[in-house]
Amino acid sequence: PDLAEHAMLQTKVLEINLVTFPNVADAILANSMFTHYDRPRIAQLCEKAGLYMRALQHYTDLSDVKRVVVNTHAMDPQALLQYFGGLSPEWALEG
Repeated sequence: PDLAEHAMLQTKVLEINLVTFPNVADAILANSMFTHYDRPRIAQLCEKAGLYMRALQHYTDLSDVKRVVVNTHAMDPQALLQYFGGLSPEWALEG
């Protein structure tokens, strides 16, 4: 079960997989198996593992998004369109 008290365990499972088997971590995230993990930590590890779209989905700071978004060559164009279409208008005005 996906329980809040398992947040540390969820984070650890994702950390281990992002370092050793990024495709497994990507599948876990794609299936929304966990929801109580350390999102900023996982965002960093997704970025390091080259899972840039997953990193974007987890970052909440505009400077992080700007850093990751330059890797569009490694992201699905349709996923990028969905991501940017879901951003708040305030982010579009920040520079």
